[in-house]
Amino acid sequence: MIFKKGILEEKLRRIDRKGYKAYKELLGKYQFDFYVLSIDHVQSDPFAPPSKIRIIMDRAKAGFRDDEWDDPLKKIPLEDFLARQ
Repeated sequence: MIFKKGILEEKLRRIDRKGYKAYKELLGKYQFDFYVLSIDHVQSDPFAPPSKIRIIMDRAKAGFRDDEWDDPLKKIPLEDFLARQ
């Protein structure tokens, strides 16, 4: 199920100033105008593995051509560039 971005905003207000366990409420996918934010894993305490999130977006909307992803020698640097941004 994909939630509207307003649901994420409500959840963030509700858990503001609460402990790490409250952040589990954020798990899920949220639809924004041009992408989906997917919160896949939430850090359970300060010493736990980090949270994992993804942005899911249509390549055409992002402005990437298919030939920019068709070879690992192109794909890996592009993914690295995007992750660093």
